[in-house]
Amino acid sequence: MERIKHILKSKGVTYAELASRMGLSEQSIKQTINRDSVSTATLQRIASAIDVPAWTLLDDSPEDPSSMNASPLVCPHCGKAITVELK
Repeated sequence: MERIKHILKSKGVTYAELASRMGLSEQSIKQTINRDSVSTATLQRIASAIDVPAWTLLDDSPEDPSSMNASPLVCPHCGKAITVELK
C-alpha cells in the first residue's frame, strides 16, 4: 500500500498520528499498511482519519491528491468534458 505511505508523507501525518486518530497501535497501523491488500472497511477508516476520499488510497498515480483539484475528465456517455473537485 505504497499509495497510503505517499499520502501520509504528503500530509505530514506519521504512523503514530494515524494510529491515534484510528484508536489503534502504531504497530498495528504499520502492519496494515505494509500488507499487499487491505479491506474496504479499513481503507475507509484510514481515508476518514487522514481526510481524503477512499479512492485516492487505491490510485497508483504519483500525484499528490491535493494537486488533483479540477481534473478534466470526459463523460463516457455523452463525451462532454466534466470537472471533478476534491475537497
